[in-house]
Amino acid sequence: MSGRAAEATLLGLGHMGRALAGALLDAGHDVAVWNRTSGRDAELVSRGARRAADVRDAVVAAPIVVVCLYGQASVRATLDPVVDDLRGRAVVNLTTTTPAEARELAAWAAGHGVRYLDGAIMFVALDAEAIDSGDYSSPVQSLDWSDLGHLVRASEEQGVDPAPIAMVEELRRRQVDAGHGAEGFARIYESLRRR
Repeated sequence: MSGRAAEATLLGLGHMGRALAGALLDAGHDVAVWNRTSGRDAELVSRGARRAADVRDAVVAAPIVVVCLYGQASVRATLDPVVDDLRGRAVVNLTTTTPAEARELAAWAAGHGVRYLDGAIMFVALDAEAIDSGDYSSPVQSLDWSDLGHLVRASEEQGVDPAPIAMVEELRRRQVDAGHGAEGFARIYESLRRR
C-alpha cells in the first residue's frame, strides 16, 4: 500500500468488521482493510477501501488500527508478529474478550508503546422467519461464531452469576455438537422444541 496514510485500518472482516468499515466509508473516511480469509474485502474495496496485502501492510497504513477478530488468542496471534509496527499507533480492540483478557491486552499494548482502547459489541440476530420455517442455512451469524463462553467466564471473573448466559450457551453447544455449527444462532430454539 502506498500514498498518503489511511485514517483507520480495520483488521477482521466478519459481519461486524465489514459493518464497521462500511460505516467509516459511508462517513467519508479513508479506510484500509485486511482479513485472514481473502475475498471478504471485495465489496469494501469496490466502495473505496484500501486492500492491505498482509497484516503489516494494514497496520502501517493508518494511525488507528481497529481490531474485530475472534477472541483474545486471535488478537495476539495477529498482532504479535507486527508489534514493532504498532508502536506509537492506537489499537481499538472490539474483539469480544473478558475483563481480565482486556486488561492483559492493555498491559501488553502499554509494554510495547501502543495506545489501547478495549470495547465490546454484542450482536445476536434472531431470525423469526428461520425459527418458524426451521431453515437456518443462511445465518447472519453462525453458531460456531456465537460462542458465549467468554461471557460466562467474564461473569465468573466479576463474581456475577453466569446461569442465564450459561443456559443459552448450553443450548448453542447442543446444536454445534449435533453438527449444526454453520447454521444460524436462532437454531438454539431447536434445542427447546418438544419432540
